[in-house]
Amino acid sequence: MCKFITKITVPRTLWGLKTLQGYIRELAAICGVAPERLLQQDAITRDDVMAESEWAQKLRDYIFEARG
Repeated sequence: MCKFITKITVPRTLWGLKTLQGYIRELAAICGVAPERLLQQDAITRDDVMAESEWAQKLRDYIFEARG
């Protein structure tokens, strides 16, 4: 199964966490795009979307599925 990710919104409370940004950079590398295309700080609209552990788990799942 293949998933397409068009946008990831990171809450301001999580912005700047190296572990989360690391996952986003890895996801960008898998997708073959520059990390800046996924990291749009001005696109942040909600602060309380998810706790860090939930975000990290979702990104791990996306990366795992992308690798096959």
